[in-house]
Amino acid sequence: MKKYSPRRRARDIQRTVRQRRRSGARTRPVGNLPALLARCAELQAQLDELLARGLKAELASGGRVYLELPAVMELGESHDETMLYLSAIRRLVRGPRLRQCYWLAGLRFGELKHISLAAALMLTAELRGWNRGVADKLAPPTDEWDPEVFRRLASLGFFEALGMRRAPPPPAKAPSAVQFVRHIRGDRKRKDYRALKDQLTAAVGKRIEKWTFLHGGLDEAITNVGHHAYPPGSRTWPKDRVWYLGGACDRDARLLQVAFYDQGVGVPESLPTSRIWERVLESLSAVPLANKKRHSVLLKSAMEPDRTSTAKTDRGKGLPDMKEFIRQRGAGSLVLRSGHGLYRFTVDAAGESYTTETLGLPVEGTLILWEARL
Repeated sequence: MKKYSPRRRARDIQRTVRQRRRSGARTRPVGNLPALLARCAELQAQLDELLARGLKAELASGGRVYLELPAVMELGESHDETMLYLSAIRRLVRGPRLRQCYWLAGLRFGELKHISLAAALMLTAELRGWNRGVADKLAPPTDEWDPEVFRRLASLGFFEALGMRRAPPPPAKAPSAVQFVRHIRGDRKRKDYRALKDQLTAAVGKRIEKWTFLHGGLDEAITNVGHHAYPPGSRTWPKDRVWYLGGACDRDARLLQVAFYDQGVGVPESLPTSRIWERVLESLSAVPLANKKRHSVLLKSAMEPDRTSTAKTDRGKGLPDMKEFIRQRGAGSLVLRSGHGLYRFTVDAAGESYTTETLGLPVEGTLILWEARL
């Protein structure tokens, strides 16, 4: 009999793992079992809290969880409900692969009737690269989907991001004035977003004026991902240390949208680590010391020129550049969401203004959305 070599055994193990992943089976975890069990208990407590807040989910045997997405996913009036589901997805996808632990087994889209660009981009980011054996189950038959929701997600590249072996067939086409373009993904070394600009130009039907100002802001946001969004010790997956960029055009409303998202620690957590914190404390003296309120103050500070978490003089101009893009366009808004904070800069017939808000459920990472009139 031929000897069973270590090399052959390693190949057989790899083949078995691939087969189990394709079938959706749970693989035995590698690592510190007590630590993994502690994370399972933490995940269960977090899910229980989300269920108490109104999360619709079916808990099945083997720790399987099926989420029923809400009717509306957008970050305006439906911010808290949308973040409720995005937070649940993040935790269920990243949980330990133990039979005792909850895990995301499926998403149900039947009730979802509207999804915004920002919510769609965040949903794509949270689900990207999820287990191929489960991916097909995350997207049920498209006859359950609202045709406009399907069209928007398909245009954004949602199904490819999931790693689905077979993209579902599209439903009957419905006329729509809103057009999403395929999102792009990169890291601090990959800053080429010309594809997005080209797609938006094609959707708009003409050259996008003042794009140079937007270009500077995107460079700063992408550089921030590498330097500050994922500091040592942060609990993130290595594959998450990237950024996502998406765009949309509403021809009826003559509105251009661009969304930028990273899944890092967020602006409020990275900003205080610098010398800028000394100046921010002066602003904080006028507000309660509650952590949620602090976040909106920090976002306002981040939007001021030459404010940065490094000592480099060439940094800290990115977000103000984004404001300049809106100014040059003559009408629109820039919205920065991170943690419990929201900062909104608006240009309209009355001039320039800004507001800050405190969010109920936090945005885990940094989301930048700007809208400009065409």
